Amino acid sequence: CLAVVRTLVSYGYLVQNEQTKAYALGPTLAAVGSAAHERFPAVDYANEVLKKLSRESNSGALASVLTGEQELVIGRYGILPDTHISASRVGLTVPFTPPFGACFVAWMPSDEEARWLEKGRGNTHSLHRELVESIRKRGYEIYRYSELTYRLQQAIDNADAAPESKAAGDEVTDAMQAMINSDYFIREVNDDELYPVMGISVPVLNAESRTEMVLSTYGFHGRLTGREIYQKIDILMAAAEEMTGAINGYMPNYETRPVATF
Repeated sequence: CLAVVRTLVSYGYLVQNEQTKAYALGPTLAAVGSAAHERFPAVDYANEVLKKLSRESNSGALASVLTGEQELVIGRYGILPDTHISASRVGLTVPFTPPFGACFVAWMPSDEEARWLEKGRGNTHSLHRELVESIRKRGYEIYRYSELTYRLQQAIDNADAAPESKAAGDEVTDAMQAMINSDYFIREVNDDELYPVMGISVPVLNAESRTEMVLSTYGFHGRLTGREIYQKIDILMAAAEEMTGAINGYMPNYETRPVATF
């Protein structure tokens, strides 16, 4: 029935062509099989890139795609058990709501960006708009580790384990609200200062100059200096360039230092 189809679309098991209205297998199935690989050809190659990225950055590595109103983790490698990133597993979905999904929004048309911004809560439009502009300019985002980010990870993990639990869903909503109103992103980096970095993400663009997937590194041991952050970014950018070549995509000429502030 239609309700079942809508549910499958909402969870990424199906995607609908906006022109033909036909349905096809979605990227969620990449977590449990290979049926979606024809629809999302970058999935196959991403696993090899993640292995290399994890090894060179000495961290965990993730690949995620956008499906409907959710961001979906389709690949993971190099999980570090002592970094409390249990929620970042293949199949994890995160609502496509500010500030989450900014790397996808950075290369969307302005009307789609506006709809994403409208989903934000409170007086956050200016912050999120400048974040998106920063990603377009420099090609990455850096997000800090804090008690709030850890709380969100645990809430997502709990909700994913009990999808029918209203209490678990409310816990995610509350944690997201706290994140939206917190200082989540690292805006400026100085070489010799130390930063509590939770992760760094870069977009991989397809031939239509839209974000096909996002590559991320995470699970760093302790704080990173500004120089170490830039080293991680260089490694991520190289991985993004490799993925871009694999999908015949578009690699922008990003601005380098100094890091834009917002």
